[in-house]
Amino acid sequence: MSEPSTDEAARRVRVLVPRGGRPGRELADALTAAGLEPVVAPLISFRDPDDVAPLREGLRRLADGAYGWLVLTSERTVDALVDHGLGEVPERTRVAVVGPSTGRRARAAGLRVDVTPEWDRTATGLLAALRGEEPAAAFAPRSSIARPELVDGLRAAGWTVDAPDAYVTETATGLPDDAADVDVVVLTSSSTAETWTRVAPDGAAPLLVSIGPRTTETAAALGQTITHEAATPDVPALVAAVRTAVARSTADARPWQAGPGPAGTAAPDPDERHTP
Repeated sequence: MSEPSTDEAARRVRVLVPRGGRPGRELADALTAAGLEPVVAPLISFRDPDDVAPLREGLRRLADGAYGWLVLTSERTVDALVDHGLGEVPERTRVAVVGPSTGRRARAAGLRVDVTPEWDRTATGLLAALRGEEPAAAFAPRSSIARPELVDGLRAAGWTVDAPDAYVTETATGLPDDAADVDVVVLTSSSTAETWTRVAPDGAAPLLVSIGPRTTETAAALGQTITHEAATPDVPALVAAVRTAVARSTADARPWQAGPGPAGTAAPDPDERHTP
């Protein structure tokens, strides 16, 4: 696809943003700043577990010093802990996070961050980072549909892990009318890839941009072709990936125009590649 001139009567590229709330607003604002037209249509949403007693019991034990580690795999997990009464964590309890954005949210909640994977910001990377530590008791609240590899891997390494659901991830059953004809879909997690595959309109063939390798692998397993993958799991990299995907695409001759503008400095998406 060739770059249109600014004199063309070209409309802006419409980009589906698959998250609502703060993450969706941050990505939408950055896309707008880059001259793109965001269409916010959440493919996943969150709610409290039906039974929050295990989570609150874990928080009580955390405050009492029962755990050597608090393990956090997403910003949403931090939010859920705050919502359910996260108090002061004992100094001797160490905190591990899956990536920088989760770390920022943890620090904003008053937590000290001790361990963050240097490169692989997935459950696999976090597991590798923790395997070098002495086995201990860990509190690892998570999504209702989180993959088991982190918790199972820690337990296999001799850790004792309490892993209650911190929140329930729900998936969309369809798309709003204004999202049915988008040019690009941003996939920020495996769950958004799975949901898009299920709800995509018949004949839809937008460019697909992935937040990282795990999401790309999930999409490929579902028969989807990722046009471009973000270099890092954050908003500026996602916006850059969208612009690259549009610029490189030769599959559609529609007169798209992505206007000039910075990708912005919005905080990273909370999904950190591996979370649902």
